[in-house]
Amino acid sequence: MGNKPRKGLVTPPRARLCLRVGVTGHRALEPDQRERITRQVDEVLSACTLAAQTAKAKSDGWVVDEPPLLRLVSPLAAGADTLAAERATSLGWSLQAVTPFPVKEYCSDFSVDERPVFDTMLEKADAVLQLDGERDTREHEASAYLAGGQVVLDQCDVLLAIWNGKAARGIGGTAMIIEIALARGVPVIWVHSEDDKPVSFVAQDFSSEGSISDVESIVTSLLVPPDVDGGVLDFYGEKEKRGNYGLLFDLFEFVVAGRKIRNLRFRMPPYVKRVEEEWRPYLEGLANIGGTKLAAPAVNTLMPRYGWADGLATYYGSLYRSSYVANYLLSGLAVGLALAEIVVGFGKEVFIALETVVILAIAAITIRGRKSRWHEKWIDYRQLAEQLRHARFLYLTGASLGAVSQRHDYGSAPAGSWVEWYNKMSLRELGLPAAVSDRNYISKVRQLFMETELENQLAYHEANAHRMEHLEHRLHKVGDSLFLLTLVTCLVFLGSHAAYEWGGLKQAKTFKYAIKGWVTVLTALLPAIGAAMLGIRVQGEFGSTAERSEATAERLEEIARDLEEKEAISFSSLRSYVEASAETMLVEVVDWRFVYRGKPISLPA
Repeated sequence: MGNKPRKGLVTPPRARLCLRVGVTGHRALEPDQRERITRQVDEVLSACTLAAQTAKAKSDGWVVDEPPLLRLVSPLAAGADTLAAERATSLGWSLQAVTPFPVKEYCSDFSVDERPVFDTMLEKADAVLQLDGERDTREHEASAYLAGGQVVLDQCDVLLAIWNGKAARGIGGTAMIIEIALARGVPVIWVHSEDDKPVSFVAQDFSSEGSISDVESIVTSLLVPPDVDGGVLDFYGEKEKRGNYGLLFDLFEFVVAGRKIRNLRFRMPPYVKRVEEEWRPYLEGLANIGGTKLAAPAVNTLMPRYGWADGLATYYGSLYRSSYVANYLLSGLAVGLALAEIVVGFGKEVFIALETVVILAIAAITIRGRKSRWHEKWIDYRQLAEQLRHARFLYLTGASLGAVSQRHDYGSAPAGSWVEWYNKMSLRELGLPAAVSDRNYISKVRQLFMETELENQLAYHEANAHRMEHLEHRLHKVGDSLFLLTLVTCLVFLGSHAAYEWGGLKQAKTFKYAIKGWVTVLTALLPAIGAAMLGIRVQGEFGSTAERSEATAERLEEIARDLEEKEAISFSSLRSYVEASAETMLVEVVDWRFVYRGKPISLPA
């Protein structure tokens, strides 16, 4: 599934076009309507197949040259769910299943005649996620069916509802799942379970709207890449950047803030190889939890895509930071060169020539950075990497962040919309984990989540908050010190002048003329360097970055503490913790993007 990581992977992996259709429906289907329902389900699946093929044709260069991956996600309940599963598999679709209870318990829902169909569909499924629902009370049983329906919604792009059009009669029923889908903005295709009516869509007021002819346009719009210049095609065209050309920012931090430089590299390791080392504890944990079948989607699909996005984000981020530091420092140097002849007393032409070279260097850095889009690529690739990293545990819990995407504008910048498209395509390919969410599974995933996600990210944000706050403080202190030095220089010169004019001290006159050139240089150069420090502070947004990381660390600490205090949790609770953690960090990324998207590389003014 997806692009398998390999040593010869020299460009980022392309996404595979994938369409997921979830199903919800009634168990009892009228015998005289079953033939009509079957025919209409075939119509819907055929329309979805055509839509996916149309989307692929419109996505030339955006996806791998393979047939669209068509997947039905079903709870496999008797009646509508298994009927849709049978039709989908007969039409060549893949099948993934989520059962609200362990399969052994779920089997009691089926009659002797229904059981063979259920067993056959289980065998045909690529992955089956068995939830930990219980039947000890009616409330728990209803909640189990609701939990299964919510996983289906998390794993589908379109919901096929085989429904009688009546209001919900309890928790977890078809009408409730439809209501949740509509609230999330998931298109709901309606096949009436009792009346001989044409296929339509469910409107927000639960009335019927549209027809089967609208399926293609609606589904295609979900899959076709955004119409943006560059974007993912630029990403696909990237090559591995082995040289580390952004070391200046690290050196600047060392000089200004005293930050220790660790792992200083002039050559970067291959992206996929590096992420294999970084993810080793996670991958070993996956193998321990569920073996190769559970780990394969993460290894083959998620890991190489994250590796490329993270590697490129690091490269362009270093270039961007180093470029604006270089521009502001060179601007200060240009002022110093313009004044150098005053102190030296000769070589004005030489210093002007050197100043010209410095100004040309600033212009060259700015032009190259804008033309190569260092700033935009850094922002896009970093957002993509963060979203893909969070998918590691979303995958293990069958969760998604569709609701978060609605609340937060990931595509607020034009070039960012392709990021969301690529991320969604990657999550579609991952699909459901093949797992039994019993106590052992929940315990192991919980421990792995805390050790490789919460603890690592908490440590990162705490360290980043301290680092950025320290850098902001030091730059502010340097700026204040330069201001005071300028004031002291002026006072020393004025004091020597007053001592001669009003005190008659001849030595003061000699001193005044001795320092006159230096005073001119320092009173111009020191403010110029101070302005450069201020420019770096404003461009780097170190203070606001520290505040965001501090707030993120506090929220992650709350989640970790709450999770650690609970002796045992359900699978639904584990999903909630994973979603809360991912949402916390993605909100931080959204805020970060909002701040930095308005700070491209520019000439120091």
